[in-house]
Amino acid sequence: MRKRFSNSYPMVVQWGDMDAFGHVNNVSYIKYFESARADYFTEFQIWKPGEKLKEGPVLIRVEMNYRKQVHYPNTLQVTVGLESIARKGFDIGCSIWMGDEMVADGMAKVLWFHFDWQKVVPIPEHLKNLIH
Repeated sequence: MRKRFSNSYPMVVQWGDMDAFGHVNNVSYIKYFESARADYFTEFQIWKPGEKLKEGPVLIRVEMNYRKQVHYPNTLQVTVGLESIARKGFDIGCSIWMGDEMVADGMAKVLWFHFDWQKVVPIPEHLKNLIH
């Protein structure tokens, strides 16, 4: 079972997030995690929105475990945190909460990428210190 991470971001469930069965579609959880990750990256100055980067994080894998159904209307808390860090990448954990109930949890694997060179490069030390 995943934990509730210290970085928390509210996500309002939209009517369009539901599927034909009347609950939040599984793709929506991935989008909630994506939005929370972007807020996390902004908060920890891993990137600045709108800034063209020479290098930065690229997502290479996402995993999501679905635990409970969620219905509209609702507001969820998406918690995000660093799970591990290596020389050229890191894993970000996620847990999604409806009150005290965890409704989903997941993980994203991120590599540090140089966009001009089109290859994976080491994470700069100052950023390692920020996210660690």
